[in-house]
Amino acid sequence: MKCLKKGIALLTAVGMIAGAVAGCGGSGSAGDNSAQGNGGSSAAAQTEAGASGDKVVLRFAWWGGEERHNATLEAIAKYEELNPNVTIEPEYGGFDGYQQKLITQLSGNSAADIIQIDQPWLADINKQGDLLMDLSTVEAIDLSQFDETFLKNCLEFDGKVVGLPTGMNTNVFLYNKDVLQDDRFGADKTISWKELMEIGTELHAQDPDFYLLNVEQTILNLMLHSYLNQKTGEYIFNNDYERTFTEEQLAEGFQMIVDWIDNGVIEPAVVNGIYVNRWYENPKWIDGKLGICQVWLSSQSTATVDGAIDVGVMPMVRDADGVGSGVMIRPSQVYSIPSSTKYPEEATKFLNWLTNDPEASAILKDTRGVPASAAAREVLLEMGILSEENNRVVENAMAAGAMTIPNLPTGDMEQMWLDAIQEVEYKVATPEEKAKELVTDFDELLAELKGQQ
Repeated sequence: MKCLKKGIALLTAVGMIAGAVAGCGGSGSAGDNSAQGNGGSSAAAQTEAGASGDKVVLRFAWWGGEERHNATLEAIAKYEELNPNVTIEPEYGGFDGYQQKLITQLSGNSAADIIQIDQPWLADINKQGDLLMDLSTVEAIDLSQFDETFLKNCLEFDGKVVGLPTGMNTNVFLYNKDVLQDDRFGADKTISWKELMEIGTELHAQDPDFYLLNVEQTILNLMLHSYLNQKTGEYIFNNDYERTFTEEQLAEGFQMIVDWIDNGVIEPAVVNGIYVNRWYENPKWIDGKLGICQVWLSSQSTATVDGAIDVGVMPMVRDADGVGSGVMIRPSQVYSIPSSTKYPEEATKFLNWLTNDPEASAILKDTRGVPASAAAREVLLEMGILSEENNRVVENAMAAGAMTIPNLPTGDMEQMWLDAIQEVEYKVATPEEKAKELVTDFDELLAELKGQQ
């Protein structure tokens, strides 16, 4: 899905709905790339510059953990072996500080030739001008390997595809298979919002130390957006900066959160608030006293707590008569090429190899989520690295008509919602009072953002 933030001058480190989201699709294949076939072979990745002997140095910047770093460095080494004229200088580290450094470099035309970007940043970057190459016009990149709608909704701005998704991420229920063993839970089991309340209330009554949902404010925000999408069929605002839900619908969502607390479906705010953005560290999750967490599919390995918990995947909670699916899908990260690169041809060829080539896919594995390239997914399925279950989860999310977040800057929107949820949890205001207040503040923010366009 598509997430956004304020302008580059007013960047915030958070994107909409906990890094936000949305359903996706693309803009089709650009140019005839039949030589690449299903992502191309390593031999096909040989560059023209390699044949001529011209020396090229490309810089490649990304963030991540040790596993991602090691896999990416191995992929770089392989590409350099195949293309001896090309040297790729890695620039990598943690997430902290990456965004501001990247924005500064883009503004000064000093960014690396290939850059990893978080999708919520793209709207603000695009707003500053043509800082990123339009990949839909590049023959060397095989866009046919990517779902068209996914590309269009997530990565297309003003008719230009400004990046390639490294992977696809969708919101799911991750549940403790050792604790929740009855037939209400499973990969093909979808429960309604009412059933969620009933099951959570039942299990807490049986064991007062047990809470069905492992949540904190950012996860509650994610769930509230899903709830409203199922009521309206739209994201919380549209491309015209108009609110899409009613005050009454928001009050119902807030009341649901209060009912969860009152019935022991979730822990009190004073407890769950300790674990904002680190729900997996809650000792009750580790001890089997929390059953389900609605997070991103890419968090599955984190949820296992180094293998201590057997975690299964369930579909999003959903009412059968919901107008929207409540499902969100977004790029795990994005690869883009700055327009300032001195080597656009070599950079695009490397990017195509990195995302579509079978050998690159086998090296990178799932270090950036479920691959967005069909060719790469096929490689990981054959290797047994990508499970049929997780592949099906992503495909089902796309088929469900996942919600799309407008490609527009969102300013301080997320913090506004998180503050409101916290007040509802602590019962500083009633659901009706908070809904009325948030609707007013939200409409004012939307009008302000629209005026800045």
